[in-house]
Amino acid sequence: MSKHSMTRRHGWLTVSVSALIAVAVLASYLFTPTAVDALPPRPTPAVTPTHTPTLTPAPRTPRPTPIPLRLSHIRLVVTPAQDGLWSVVEWQGSDGAWHVVDGWQGTVEAGSKRWAVYERNFGEGPFRWVIYESPAGALVGQSLPFTLPVTAGEELTVYIRN
Repeated sequence: MSKHSMTRRHGWLTVSVSALIAVAVLASYLFTPTAVDALPPRPTPAVTPTHTPTLTPAPRTPRPTPIPLRLSHIRLVVTPAQDGLWSVVEWQGSDGAWHVVDGWQGTVEAGSKRWAVYERNFGEGPFRWVIYESPAGALVGQSLPFTLPVTAGEELTVYIRN
């Protein structure tokens, strides 16, 4: 290849690269974003800081191992079986009078009623069951006096025949 054609080719390459650079510079000016002054100015809202307490979780304490309840039961059986009767457990005071035990009152269902006895009450007495037609009804019957069970897991069954 002649020296003249190499110079010509080199010149042509220089012109081409220069033209590309000029196009790139012109394109960067044409496509550069400009600030838009079309929107009216708006005030910047004032921010007032407020105190927000940070809650610190309470330290976890291990749950104590539950102490199993040591229970016994007393059970009333009415024969013949009759639903809807009102049953009451009474205790006898030192003066000989009978007193209703709070919480041991309720409707006889399927001829039976059952109450739990806590360990602290094991062996106490005397008690008796009394049954009525309804909470305000006539007396139907009563049991002989009895003493509460003395060991856990025991069930004392008392029968009343009407």
